[in-house]
Amino acid sequence: MDKFKENNNVLSMFGLTREQLGILFSIEKLLVEKDIEASKKRKAEKLMWLNGWSSSILDYLNNDSSEKEFNFMPLVEIIDKIGEQKSKSINNTWYYLTILEATLFEPYTALGKNKDDDKTFSKLKYKDNDKINFIKSMVKNSEIMDEMFVDRFKDTYKKSLNKISGKYLKIGLGVVSVVAIAAIAAATAGAGAGPIAVAIFGSQFTGLSGAALTSACLAMAGGGAIAVGGAGMAGGVMAIVGGGALLGTAVGGAAVGATSLFVSSIPQLTLTQAAKLEVVLKEIVINAQEDIKSAQEVLANYKDQIVKLNGELGKLKLSKEKNKDEIKNMKKSIEYMEKAYKDIMVFLSSYEIGIMHED
Repeated sequence: MDKFKENNNVLSMFGLTREQLGILFSIEKLLVEKDIEASKKRKAEKLMWLNGWSSSILDYLNNDSSEKEFNFMPLVEIIDKIGEQKSKSINNTWYYLTILEATLFEPYTALGKNKDDDKTFSKLKYKDNDKINFIKSMVKNSEIMDEMFVDRFKDTYKKSLNKISGKYLKIGLGVVSVVAIAAIAAATAGAGAGPIAVAIFGSQFTGLSGAALTSACLAMAGGGAIAVGGAGMAGGVMAIVGGGALLGTAVGGAAVGATSLFVSSIPQLTLTQAAKLEVVLKEIVINAQEDIKSAQEVLANYKDQIVKLNGELGKLKLSKEKNKDEIKNMKKSIEYMEKAYKDIMVFLSSYEIGIMHED
């Protein structure tokens, strides 16, 4: 059972280091390669996306010249690197988060380089029939977590999406994320380096600017990660995953500002982040790690963010220069967050009651 050190910021639970991000993105690259290999149509377009995505990920991971150059790893090296990280980490939360993001990963999202390419990518289909089995096999080899959690991640995410959105989503799990990324691409279209993308996903990409910077931001988002702005967090955290962006982390260099920005611009992203946060708390923190204290701390932080965002919404409504779309988007996003919060609270309360009965 994993326990977090008392003096650790609870938000660091959702952070991945450069090495851990490299593992996640290497797994995702393998998944896309397997899809391309099995595809009978549009292989060239899929390969074009993979090359563009891979290039943008490398731009981000190699932005610091003081670090050893990162290259995508084959499966054998991934397994070795997982073992290395296991021996260095105080707990295995990073691994659960990595497998969660890999399980929910859907390629062929917008990359922001040009509209024609993104339009082509939006028509590409990802057949993930073998994805779950491949991830399970990898998890079994790693001997860190039970492979049953792969199915649980997928099922809980789908249930959370449906419950939070208030409707049955008759689409694939990853399609919701694709819609969110498409919305980000639309929001970042226009002049400059995509100010919304940069503000949300971080601007600390040394040497990157303009379309290259926007593309790196969107490639990371498509891979399930949101860059940490500035110098990062304690422990070398480079990105936030698993819905942690809703907790007011130092995304884009400003906690509430960045969170407020995407909840007021892109409700679809808030929906996917809230659903992921449910999976993390229910399946990883509570079920797998039985860490009630950390779950309570995360929920307290989450509630605090909801209160702050409601305050931001109130200011918007009082503003003389009202933006109806911004108000509408923020209201929808806060609604998603509140539903997720209530659902997690019910789950945690039931779990605590179950423990009391066992005693």
